[in-house]
Amino acid sequence: MIVGMVELLTVRGATGWAYDDSDPTMPLIIRARDGESVLVQTQSGELRSPLPLLLPQTNQACAFRIEFPARLEERQLAGLTIEAALTGGDRWRALSGPLKIGGAYLHSQPPLLQDSDWESGLPGEAVSPKAKDASFWSARTGEESFDRVESRPVFVVGAARSGTTALCLALERGTRYRGFPEGHVFDVAVRLANAVNAHFEKKARWISPKVCRGYHLGHIAHARFQAEIIELLRRLAAGYTTPYWLDKTPTYEMIASVPLLAQAWPGGRFIFMKRRGLENLRSRLRKFPGINFSGNCRDWAQVMSGWRTVREGVPDRFVEIDQRTMLLDPDSTAERVGRLLDLEPAEVEAFADVLRRERPETTDPSGSIVADPSELGWSAEQMEAFRSICGAEMGVYGYTYGAQYCR
Repeated sequence: MIVGMVELLTVRGATGWAYDDSDPTMPLIIRARDGESVLVQTQSGELRSPLPLLLPQTNQACAFRIEFPARLEERQLAGLTIEAALTGGDRWRALSGPLKIGGAYLHSQPPLLQDSDWESGLPGEAVSPKAKDASFWSARTGEESFDRVESRPVFVVGAARSGTTALCLALERGTRYRGFPEGHVFDVAVRLANAVNAHFEKKARWISPKVCRGYHLGHIAHARFQAEIIELLRRLAAGYTTPYWLDKTPTYEMIASVPLLAQAWPGGRFIFMKRRGLENLRSRLRKFPGINFSGNCRDWAQVMSGWRTVREGVPDRFVEIDQRTMLLDPDSTAERVGRLLDLEPAEVEAFADVLRRERPETTDPSGSIVADPSELGWSAEQMEAFRSICGAEMGVYGYTYGAQYCR
């Protein structure tokens, strides 16, 4: 199967990498297609090793650079397909598009969870005693006995109020994994990538490829910037004193950063926590009265949609866990997490035991579900906003609006 990624797409051309997983050194044919019309076709170039790669199965891939015969209109880029095939073959595979995330939120962000204290359960403290002791973290970086690239981090992602705290607590108390209650560092990754992309896109609008070859810019590839972002992420994690660390950052930017995190740590794993939008919004309103309703609807929908976009790039490296499943069936949840992280049987049992006993950040200890939206007490305008903003993702994930919860 051909795997690849378009790293940069501008009105003048495209750059990226691709390889066939049966033989990564095999040259490929790359083409740009606008509908049924092929704009340009070329052969992939030199092997590039080892970064940037989205998947860890190989440390080499064929780089490519496409220059369009004529400068395109901006509107054409949205419908453009960059695809690859084996030399002499006719089975074309579309390559993943460039990493992309919108600018600043256009709505108020959900409030940060400031009162989770994993160890004592006391409200009002931003970090737990374990985090204060920080036995898993040291300011004296560079003294670890393990290779940081070979670390086995687990990134717990998902929307706020979807069970991320409970799952991380179980990891902390039941397994070898250690970490801060929340991270809020690594979600910078996609914003850095966006800034780099925007820089190259702007330059490409007024500097032709021929002229660029005589400039400093023409000798610093876009891939070099991406590799530097990967290395920066690793340096930001240099304080961990164990290769088994966890990070929980419940933001959309963290979801969008997953492809970069996967490159930074080939041994990294991802746990996506999800929850039906009705219960998620109800929980947010209970914990944070007065929050921006439509803004939080958008946040939930954006996270759910964003995860569907990135999960295909990390096959066999993630699990999806519904908050309700974790609540009602902790044993199966522990088994799935155990397989993902290669946990020992004793760790799996301890993990499940914590899930049975602990309910951190719970606004509804009974775990009741919404049998009918009318019981939420939302106004007609709020219900209309929810259906308009969240309805599509509710349907894609199989969530219902009644007691069935999920199809």
